[in-house]
Amino acid sequence: MHVHTAFSFYAHIGGAMAQPSDAYRFAQGEAIKVQAQDVKIQ
Repeated sequence: MHVHTAFSFYAHIGGAMAQPSDAYRFAQGEAIKVQAQDVKIQ
């Protein structure tokens, strides 16, 4: 799985709200909200 951030034009127009700091936290194993759902690396 990978995370698109709001900094990407295409992801932003698709509704991505994650910030680069969220993507970093996700990579560290923390849960983040993606389209109103909590997701986390298993």
